[in-house]
Amino acid sequence: MLKFDVFLEKIPCTRSKKGFKIINEPAFWERAEERYPGISSAKGCYVFGLSAAGGMKPHYVGKATKTFKQEVFAAGKRNHYLKCMNDKSGTPIIILIAAITNKGQLAQGVRDGAIAWIEEMLINSALLRNPDLINRQKIAYAKSIIIPGFMNTVQGQSNHSGATALRNMFFGTRR
Repeated sequence: MLKFDVFLEKIPCTRSKKGFKIINEPAFWERAEERYPGISSAKGCYVFGLSAAGGMKPHYVGKATKTFKQEVFAAGKRNHYLKCMNDKSGTPIIILIAAITNKGQLAQGVRDGAIAWIEEMLINSALLRNPDLINRQKIAYAKSIIIPGFMNTVQGQSNHSGATALRNMFFGTRR
């Protein structure tokens, strides 16, 4: 059995002279390591999002098969985050989903296949909350399949009993 734990961390930012947000990556890892020793060298998945009055919203899902520190703020991902942070309002956050041992310690040697499966599951779940997810890979089916009451529902097509039952089974109440 593979176990994972979830760690939430705000992304510290400063402002440029032109008023754009700039990520303070060293401060992020320093604070994350203080709170969760060893997290920067752990493996797993992560979700970049914005937290605002309406709750948290995912904007990018990724996987770290090397270490979180090597992959979370890689250049291409950092550019995605910055564009999102400067176009939308909210506090930028990262949720790290790290593999752990049965004793709760950060695990080493996690199978990359398990991490890839979790990433794909998280991407599909994130698309249900945010159809404008930044991810471009692994979303073809999730964006092109319509299941009334569950995903990509066309307005007015989820009112029949089957669609209502499916929506209630997975989401509990009308969305």
